Amino acid sequence: MRRLSILAVIVLLTLPLPAAASEAAITASESPVHLDTRGDRDCDVLLANHDDGFENIYAWTYTAVNSPDQGAFAERFTGPFQVCEIKLYLTQTGNQAGQTLDVFIWQDDATGNPGELVTQLSGVNPGYLATWPDMSVVTIPISAEVEGNWWVGVWGDWPGEEAGWYLLADENGTPGTTSRTRIAPGQGYPAGWNHPGIVGAWSNCRSLGIEVVGNYPWIEEPPPACGNLTLVNHDGGMDNAYAWAAAGIVPPEGGAFAEGFTGDFDICEVQLRLTQIGAQTDQTLDLFVWQDDHLGNPGVVLAQLTDIDPGPVAQWPEISFHNIELELSVDGDWWVGYRGNWPGAVAGWMLAADEDGEGGNSRTNIAPGQGYPIGWNHPGIVPAWHNCKSLGIEVIGEGGTGIDDEATPEMSLLHQNSPNPFNPSTTISFDLAQAGRVHLEIIDVSGRSIATLVDEYRGTGRHEIIWRGRNNDGAEVSSGVYLYRLDAPGHAQTRKMLLLQ
Repeated sequence: MRRLSILAVIVLLTLPLPAAASEAAITASESPVHLDTRGDRDCDVLLANHDDGFENIYAWTYTAVNSPDQGAFAERFTGPFQVCEIKLYLTQTGNQAGQTLDVFIWQDDATGNPGELVTQLSGVNPGYLATWPDMSVVTIPISAEVEGNWWVGVWGDWPGEEAGWYLLADENGTPGTTSRTRIAPGQGYPAGWNHPGIVGAWSNCRSLGIEVVGNYPWIEEPPPACGNLTLVNHDGGMDNAYAWAAAGIVPPEGGAFAEGFTGDFDICEVQLRLTQIGAQTDQTLDLFVWQDDHLGNPGVVLAQLTDIDPGPVAQWPEISFHNIELELSVDGDWWVGYRGNWPGAVAGWMLAADEDGEGGNSRTNIAPGQGYPIGWNHPGIVPAWHNCKSLGIEVIGEGGTGIDDEATPEMSLLHQNSPNPFNPSTTISFDLAQAGRVHLEIIDVSGRSIATLVDEYRGTGRHEIIWRGRNNDGAEVSSGVYLYRLDAPGHAQTRKMLLLQ
């Protein structure tokens, strides 16, 4: 089951996959995201803003009910969605006498109110309704494809008559601005669309008894626009999604995420796998490529693209693919990542994460005041992200000259272990430009030697050693951060790694 996690200051919010999905937040714009409806799908996603508890009932009587929609009520939803049916929570107080209703789906008018009509069903008979305080759930099949912000509403067809029924209202749920009613002239309130709370008796309105059933559009991965090789550490299955919010986003790199890669490569495109839970507005991102700092973290910035609009981001649990063009040649160990531009605001989207794959090489840059060590750390340092194996970051391009295992490299180099973090084993590789006696050992953070992996003469070229998480006595070591140090002719280097038991 996918789940999401957002960090804000020191408070960790972990959001499990809901049985009833909440708002999405997609805006219609040009984007590398591919949305493919692919025909019908099972209608198994429920969108609702209320908390399932209803404390009041609302209706306009005959003087305020005028065709086509004066006296209507509407609830707002967001994101690309295939609507299959609408559910209305209705009740009556004894006046129901064959009245019908009209249901509507509107596109948002860009000012936060229902606007252009998408579709309408007229003269719907809701059937016999329960008497308050009991309620009836009326299900109405309707088909529509929507995106961005959109509204679903109902209008009682009783001009000149007593109200036939009432729409239930949630008055103690999460405060929001997702409800509207259309007020006819002469009612003592501003005419047109307004929040129901403008009416004194409805001042506590949080949301209305209107639900939508359907499904999210299929998200199709776009083909690479360039290159013949894709570098990826994840297994293609995204099990969680991560983001820092508000105080966790500090320019230039606080709140960034990065994935590490190795070798000569000509980058032409970077792909990010993103998702959101309804907070996306007009946030942008900065894309980075860093050289490794020789300690296993992003170091010098090789390239940076600022204020990139990723386009519409899919609503969780769907994942959208965002391809960003970038031309750069890299070598050795290097990192690719991004930082969302929303300092002091709600997180616009989250980066998808693989938590059950083979593992890659992931980092996040932690800003001060978040309750964790500042600077670059593995995401697993955050308890809600402790299963992180790799991030939804891919690099597309052409393979460079690489390193010939049989050739003599120009310089000695200790590479980042892979996978990292790891359990139970990891591979450590190093290049030797000069033959001689080599010492490679594992050290804990206090400086105590844990295991000696190599202590012998080695020739030039690439060498690989597997460490299985055991000390010199053959006993398993505990989870935590470990250092591994290479001492070779003319070269000494230390890197960090994380063991997760």
